[in-house]
Amino acid sequence: AAVDALASATERIFADRESLEFVLLIEPGRLELRVESLGDGQVDRLLEATRLPGIGDVLERVAESVSTHSLDDGSALTIAFV
Repeated sequence: AAVDALASATERIFADRESLEFVLLIEPGRLELRVESLGDGQVDRLLEATRLPGIGDVLERVAESVSTHSLDDGSALTIAFV
């Protein structure tokens, strides 16, 4: 459900972009999905889009943590699962 919500949100928010960078980090007992190179306001719009009526924040319900990071070329959103 979280990946579906994220994919649907990225499709709506980033329709003008040809591609997005997703990084998948796999460690024993932990998986991290990171969306990189996000511009001004895109992290907030992406997080808002994953809040579903009647359910709330899908990512907060299924992820261990959701965090943002500054990068040289924008921002990144990291979602960690255990």
